[in-house]
Order: sequence, then structure tokens, then C-alpha cells
Amino acid sequence: TLDTSFVATLSNDADATDTNLLLRVKSELVDPLGAMKNWSPTTHVCKWNGITCDVNQKHVIGLNLSGSGISGSISVELSNLISLQTLDLSSNSLNGSIPLELGSLKNLRTLQLYSNYLSGNIPKEIGNLKKLQVLRIGDNFLTGGIPPSIINLSELNVLGLGYCHLNGTIPVGIGSNNMFEGEIPSSIGSLKALRILNLANNSLSGPIPISLSYLSNLTYLNLLGNKLNGEIPYELNS
Repeated sequence: TLDTSFVATLSNDADATDTNLLLRVKSELVDPLGAMKNWSPTTHVCKWNGITCDVNQKHVIGLNLSGSGISGSISVELSNLISLQTLDLSSNSLNGSIPLELGSLKNLRTLQLYSNYLSGNIPKEIGNLKKLQVLRIGDNFLTGGIPPSIINLSELNVLGLGYCHLNGTIPVGIGSNNMFEGEIPSSIGSLKALRILNLANNSLSGPIPISLSYLSNLTYLNLLGNKLNGEIPYELNS
């Protein structure tokens, strides 16, 4: 005789694992606005606020608590949500560091932690997230340099690191060797404080805009490997 209750338990193992993990995450956070009020074992995890599940309702693939007023630290337990594709904890009051363990979320496509009170270095393990397309961790108290491993994120198309306390150099490979097309916009001449402009190895076409001569603070300009035409503007001598 087949014990059907045992079969049911097996089929819900994935749900139970994600449920228990998220309940531990909840226990480490302060939630004054009740954003996680319905995070309860008596409610299916896929019905919890901020949670998105796959089509089979078996695995959590999205966690979005952006702007929910939560505080506390980012739990390392999140690294065990192996099916997670989206993690958005932006615009809250989270503190502490970015757990290096998040680098094990191999399926992650979007990571948004911007506008919090996070501190410490950007973990080099972020470079392990090979499927990552969006990384926005700016507007925090992060320090140190941008880890060179970030250039391993070959699918990345949005990178937000502004309004932090980062220092050092920008790793080689960020910002060039893309497939940008079209002309260099003349409005780029409005960036009066710009010191480095590297647009090398793209598919940019058209003339070099005279407005580049307005960038009086520019110390490095690289337009190598494009499809530009016309003359080099005489005004660049200034």
C-alpha cells in the first residue's frame, strides 16, 4: 500500500525548504510596516507579499521588498534560495555588509540593494553571478574599490554604483568593448567635470563632435576601434 501522505510530503519538499529559509530571513529583520506580515507557515510561500514563484509553484524565483521600511542586515540565508532570479531590497534601511555568500546564487539576474545603509567592500564573489543582468548597489556607504571580478558579468547591461564612498580605479573592461551604435551625442560636451572618456571598440559612426572640446577637465580620450569618419576637430587642441 502506497502512503499518499508520504508522496504529498515529497512533492512539497521544495516549498518547505524555501519557506523555512525565508522565515529565518524574516526573523533577522525589523518590519515596522508589516511588509512580511503574511509570511507564515500557515500560508503557502507563493502567496507571501513580495514573493514570486515559478510556474509550478515549487520554487521561489523572486524576492522584492523594495521600499518596505525594513531594517536589519541582509541574511546569508538568502544564498540558499538557489532558484532565485530577482532580489530587490532597495530603498530600505538595511545595514551591515553585502554577504559574500550571495555569489552562490547562480540563477540571479537582478540584484538591487541601492538606497540603504550598507557598508564594507563590494564582495569579489559578485563576479560569480554569470547570469546577472542588473546590478544596482549605489547610494550606500560602501568603501574600497570596484572588484576586478565584476568584468566576469558578461550579461550585465545595468550597473549602478553611484553615491557611495568607493575609491581606486575602474577595472579595465568596464565601459568599453561593447556594441554601441550610432553617433557620439554632442550633448556629451555638457559633462564639464568629465576626466576620462573611453568609448573604444564599439560600432560608433559619424564625426567626432566638436563639443568634446568643451570638456576642459578631460585628461584621457579613447575612440579607438569604431567606425568614425571625418576630420579630428581642430578645437580639440584647446
